Amino acid sequence: QAAQWALERLGRQQAHADRVTQVLDQVMAELSRRSDALTAETRAEFEEIRSRTAELERTKLNMADFGASLAMLGQRFASPADAPPAP
Repeated sequence: QAAQWALERLGRQQAHADRVTQVLDQVMAELSRRSDALTAETRAEFEEIRSRTAELERTKLNMADFGASLAMLGQRFASPADAPPAP
């Protein structure tokens, strides 16, 4: 009878261990899924940041070119006024 009791106890322990293993497998699968989703989301956000940074760089360069053009025009229009009058 003691042997029977021990076998039943081992069977219950094995069943419990199997349930725990199943739950842990489910938890690990869910963590893996969430990790993959977060990785994909992070990559997409970084790509968006890169895109916006490139756009800001282009805007900055366009503004610098515009400023240089204005300065050149300002010099052109200022030069005749600064020059001595024609005889």
